[in-house]
Amino acid sequence: MATGKKNIMKKSKSKSNTKTLFQNTFNFRAWSDWDRVKSGGDFISDTVKQVVEPNTAKVVESFNDAQKRMKLTDEDIASRGRALLRLSFFMACLAVLLFCYAIYHFIFGTIHAGIFALALTCLSAVYAFRYHFWYFQIKTRTLGYTLQEWFKQGLMGKKV
Repeated sequence: MATGKKNIMKKSKSKSNTKTLFQNTFNFRAWSDWDRVKSGGDFISDTVKQVVEPNTAKVVESFNDAQKRMKLTDEDIASRGRALLRLSFFMACLAVLLFCYAIYHFIFGTIHAGIFALALTCLSAVYAFRYHFWYFQIKTRTLGYTLQEWFKQGLMGKKV
């Protein structure tokens, strides 16, 4: 009687043939290539973290130190600041025009051209931000501003 209970216990712990056949036939993990999907998701999340989290500078340098290192005069810095401001305005105007052009395409049904124009709008806006951020750092003669400080002081004009 004791051996009968052992055999019953062994059968209940082992997989049934039907379950094994079902798992081998319908292997959803292999079909969906889950490991590759998971690694792709991990790559995307790591990339987003790298983009969103600010990098810390390895060497903290003041504006005057950078000016001396690059051998720039105050006249050179002023002319580069003006050039950056002009570029910033140009890119912002280009972004507005491209946005209007994208709306035009969306209204008249050429979706692909509208999406392309919208992508160019985003690119122009990013360049406008970049040039204005550089101009703001030159104008204030300070390096290492954050995005929030640029927004409050550079765009909104608040004194911090």
